[in-house]
Amino acid sequence: MTASPQVAVLLYEPQDPINIGSVVRACNNCGCDDLRLLRPRTAEARAVLISAPHGETFFRNSVTVYHDWEPAAEGLHRVIAVSGRSHATRTPVMTLDAAFTMLEQAPEHRVGFVFGREDAGLPNHVVDRCDAIVTLEAVEEHYSYNLAQAVLLVLHRAMLRWPHREGAVLRAALRAASLAKPRTSTSGSRERYMGEVERMLDRIGFFKGDQHENVVRTLRHLIRKADPDEQELATLWGILSQVERVAPAQE
Repeated sequence: MTASPQVAVLLYEPQDPINIGSVVRACNNCGCDDLRLLRPRTAEARAVLISAPHGETFFRNSVTVYHDWEPAAEGLHRVIAVSGRSHATRTPVMTLDAAFTMLEQAPEHRVGFVFGREDAGLPNHVVDRCDAIVTLEAVEEHYSYNLAQAVLLVLHRAMLRWPHREGAVLRAALRAASLAKPRTSTSGSRERYMGEVERMLDRIGFFKGDQHENVVRTLRHLIRKADPDEQELATLWGILSQVERVAPAQE
């Protein structure tokens, strides 16, 4: 398993409580239990939780409000600015995957991803305090993400790369398992089905002249091409049985 630093999210002066609530929801979705708000316009639970259904426990236990940078960044060994803007700074710019690779060199560290204001992004004096700038990929003419979207993209990629707690992606695994294709039907079961189809078509007088062999060959090719699983073949058997009950025999 890939080395897995612990991830925190730091929002610098967030303006919209709805956005904060959406970030709370993203943190819950992706298993991040450390959301730090630096000088938010408001952090009133009632306003924030409008967009974070069932987020009360997370808000109470995992959201902390700060008024200065130093305490907000306390305990973070590496700080990564997430920004699509150009900055007058010497802080290196890299992709998110490159930042992940860098952070994996010290998996015992706690890393904070810093996101700026919705209207102005991150100021240079904050970026100067960061170890790197991550710019999220986007088309050139629409490079700016909504705050909550950007947080979700980073946390989701981090969750998939660093499944740091057992069962972090359990629901996705269970969902994938539930969608797994049932066992493929056997050649024998398909041939038995084709035998019944042939018998039924003969009963209702479907075959005309010397068409019998060509029709059966075409139907067998269709079944082989469809490669039905056991459940699908059982459905076809059910249809055939119902047709047999209602179709009159050819005189």
